Amino acid sequence: MKHIIILMTITLISCNPLNHKYDLIKNGLKISVNLTSADNEKRFIYGNLRVINNSDKIQLYGNDHLFLIGSEVEMRAYIDSIASMVIDFSEIEINPDTVVDYKIYFPYPESIMDYRKLFSGKLYLIYR
Repeated sequence: MKHIIILMTITLISCNPLNHKYDLIKNGLKISVNLTSADNEKRFIYGNLRVINNSDKIQLYGNDHLFLIGSEVEMRAYIDSIASMVIDFSEIEINPDTVVDYKIYFPYPESIMDYRKLFSGKLYLIYR
């Protein structure tokens, strides 16, 4: 009888798990960001964006207004896609009682060598 040994190793080379959630309400929009992972090689923090229009009017939303801000950094949101999207450089209309979901990332500056330094202080989600 032969014995087969399978050795399985899972290695996360540059992608590190996170679990940070941020919520804000602006002009009837509930904006939620859940940060899920980070990549020190690319210098990106990845997450999920959910925008809910709780108002009774069409609202405008654009990623060029969404930032994570800390004492040493200001990071703007982008859709995690192989191509540029309208939402990254202008605004989209969100109808009342509508939910939009996107995968996003926040690039952080080269001066920060390790993403964990970003979370050593407070980070705030703002929409300007």
